[in-house]
Amino acid sequence: MQNFSLLFLNSVKRKTIYLFLALVLPIFIFLFLKIFGKNEFDIPIFYTKGVSSDTLATGCQFTVKGQYFVPDSVLEKWNRKSTVIIFSFSQEREPGWMKDLINEEKLEILKQGCRQCSEDFLKNCIFFLKPPYDIVLIDNQKRIRGYYKLGNLDEMDRLDVELKILLKKY
Repeated sequence: MQNFSLLFLNSVKRKTIYLFLALVLPIFIFLFLKIFGKNEFDIPIFYTKGVSSDTLATGCQFTVKGQYFVPDSVLEKWNRKSTVIIFSFSQEREPGWMKDLINEEKLEILKQGCRQCSEDFLKNCIFFLKPPYDIVLIDNQKRIRGYYKLGNLDEMDRLDVELKILLKKY
């Protein structure tokens, strides 16, 4: 009888230790990563090595050596207020979360509405937009950071995540 109670106590002690480790170890790992870890993601910068004839559509007659920047002459046609710009060629409506960012003036959506600008010229020669994409993300340094398809849920999720990263950086 004593052996049985001794075995039972040892079993309970072992289970208590396992239970304690099972509960405390994940908490310790979480706190360690929270304090010492650094979660940062980077959004690609397009055309860092320049723009050549293979990027351009037919009818565009220029090349750029080094980082490509969206020309000031194009962006001056709109009264910009914010640092991060989305240029949209889509006829669809923007999601609600995008409108909230616009109201907070953290984001600006420019629509193709420039009378002096040809839509095809802007798509092909300035933003290098290829189907099926209809949105271009531009950072505060006028670099192209992404292409997206408005209306596609996966693309909108990716745009949302990349906007949060970009807005946090700048």
